[in-house]
Amino acid sequence: MVSNGSYVADEDKFKDDAYLALASRFTTREDFEIFYSSLNNSATKDEFLRVASFYLFMVKNGDWHVSVERSNPTVYYFTNSFKLVALFSVIESLSDKHYKDLFNWLNEEPPESIFPITDKAYLSALNKKYKSEYGSIHRCKAFFENLPQCRQKALCESIKIDGQPLKSIRKVAEFLYEKRSKFVHEARLFSQISDTAGTVLSMRGNKVIQTELSIDELFQAFEEGLLAYFS
Repeated sequence: MVSNGSYVADEDKFKDDAYLALASRFTTREDFEIFYSSLNNSATKDEFLRVASFYLFMVKNGDWHVSVERSNPTVYYFTNSFKLVALFSVIESLSDKHYKDLFNWLNEEPPESIFPITDKAYLSALNKKYKSEYGSIHRCKAFFENLPQCRQKALCESIKIDGQPLKSIRKVAEFLYEKRSKFVHEARLFSQISDTAGTVLSMRGNKVIQTELSIDELFQAFEEGLLAYFS
């Protein structure tokens, strides 16, 4: 069960949850224990247990259930849309910086480095600087860029636009984050990821998008990235 308090205070229970979430990344439970013991301090261990337990309950083993007579209890494009949002929330939480909105950020910067804001071009530059420090997509791109090169290549090749794979892992992060945002802000379900390996075709304007990315493959990428982050 996910907690809002200290995870290390109930370490054995949350270690079990973390291992359940990440068992496929370790040969044995002993290997997992060795990794956990290598974490620098109690604060790092607490953060690792928090993220792993949230991932287990809210993403990997968490399904959105539909209680409507004419519907299946679990509809993959419903539950995968919610899982994508939850997954990116976990990724966004992996940062030493707490969220600040643009207004607060502007007011906390030295006035002489910000004001006067003379034109739209300067305001746009300030917004770009703000997003580079506090923007959610920036954290997500950094997370995916920390993946092993073989995983990055596989993710790029799993998404093709007009037959051409995405050119960089940053483009993959942008593609997935855009789908997350479409669901959050416009209630557009994300059907491009399936439960099993296969090809899903969709359109973006007059471009054909070919997706060969299953939810399990996305989970594997996240788990690799998570261990890389804490390593």
